[in-house]
Amino acid sequence: ISRYDLIEGDRPYAGYSYLSASYHQKRDEGNLWSQMDTAEVQLGVVGPSSLAEGAQKFVHRIRDLQRPNGWDHQLEDEPAITLAFERKWLYHPSNQKGLSADGIAHAGVTLGNVMTYVNAGLELRAGWNIPRSFAVSLIRPAATTWCALDSGLSLYLFAAVDGRAVLRDIFLDGNSFRDSHSVDKKTLVANISTGVTARYQRFSVSLAYTQRTREFDQQPHHHGYGSMVLSYDF
Repeated sequence: ISRYDLIEGDRPYAGYSYLSASYHQKRDEGNLWSQMDTAEVQLGVVGPSSLAEGAQKFVHRIRDLQRPNGWDHQLEDEPAITLAFERKWLYHPSNQKGLSADGIAHAGVTLGNVMTYVNAGLELRAGWNIPRSFAVSLIRPAATTWCALDSGLSLYLFAAVDGRAVLRDIFLDGNSFRDSHSVDKKTLVANISTGVTARYQRFSVSLAYTQRTREFDQQPHHHGYGSMVLSYDF
C-alpha cells in the first residue's frame, strides 16, 4: 500500500458501499430440523463514490498505519446490484439445554455485476444453551440470520466453511462496462471461519476470524480478516 504506481499483478483498489434488504421464510420440520429460505437484494455503488478511499485513509491515520497510496488506480464508479438466494438447514434438538451441539448446512446462488457465484457450506456449533438460530451473520450476501427470542444466557463456539464457484467478481475482473485494471481470478474459493458468540435474551455479540483461500493467480498467500457483529432481535 506504500506504492503510488499501478501494480499489475495485484488486485485493483476498490470500494463498495450498499444498502440491502432481505426476506426470510422459516419452517420447522419436527423437533430436530428447521429450514430457512433467504432472498436478498443489494443496491449500491463501486468506485470513488463509495467513499472507501477516505474511510481507509481515516482509519490508517488514527491508528498511525502506513498511508494507502494507490487509490488513484481504483475502479471507476459503477452502479451495483446483487440478487442472492440461500437455503439453510438447521439440525437442533428442541429440548437441548446446557452443554450441546448442532449444525447448519447452506446452499445458494448470487447474481449481479458485483458478484456472480454459487456456494455451499456447513457450520458446527458447540457450547452452553445454543439458541435455535441460523448461524452468525458473516460478511456475504444472504447471510442475515433469524433467531428465536429465547431468554437466558448462551455462550458457544462455532466453525464454518463456505465454498464458492465464482463466475464474476468485480474486485478481480474490474469494471463491467469500461476498461480497468484486473487480474486472473481463481474459479474455486473457500472461506473458513471460527469464532465465539455470547447472547443474553435479545442481545448478542459475535467475534469471528475468516481465512479465505487465494482468489487470483498472482496472489502470494491467503487472506484473513476479523469481524464483530452486535445485534438485537425484535
